[in-house]
Amino acid sequence: MRKKNKIRFINVFILIAIIEIAGVVGFLGFNMFTLTKDIKKLNSETLILHQKIDNANTVESLKTDLSKTNASINDVEAMFFDDKSLLNFLKGLSSNALKFGIDINTISFGNLTTVQDTAPPLKALPISLNISSGYDNLANFLKSLETYNHYIVENSVSYSATGKANTGINITFYIRTASVERWSYEDGNP
Repeated sequence: MRKKNKIRFINVFILIAIIEIAGVVGFLGFNMFTLTKDIKKLNSETLILHQKIDNANTVESLKTDLSKTNASINDVEAMFFDDKSLLNFLKGLSSNALKFGIDINTISFGNLTTVQDTAPPLKALPISLNISSGYDNLANFLKSLETYNHYIVENSVSYSATGKANTGINITFYIRTASVERWSYEDGNP
């Protein structure tokens, strides 16, 4: 009988152990299932957070690029004529002509033309001057044009062989015409 009791005790012990193991496995399985859902949710939120960080970095780099681009645009715009600087240029041109003893007979404007097919297009406004001057005065006048920080390109200079003859000078300079707020010349009239 002792042997039977011992076998029963072992069987009961094994049964209890199996039930405990099954309970622990079930509990762990349930917790694992719950944790898996939480892990998936955290992974999803982490991915969204990484995307937001990447977007923020992209926005910051775009802001930096934009500020650099705006600085470059401002530097370039400073080299082109606008309404006020063109008026000042023409006043300075007249003052320099008087300063160097040059008589301006006529000033005429050509049609605004595209000189560089870019976006926005770069336009040029040809200005033709008919002046009376001596050679030295003309040379000094042309040197004074080189001091302007705007784009001025001398197209052609033609003059006659006498001392103070009519001398024709064609000057082409570039102006900003990229938007409706900026002016352009049509048919030679401002």
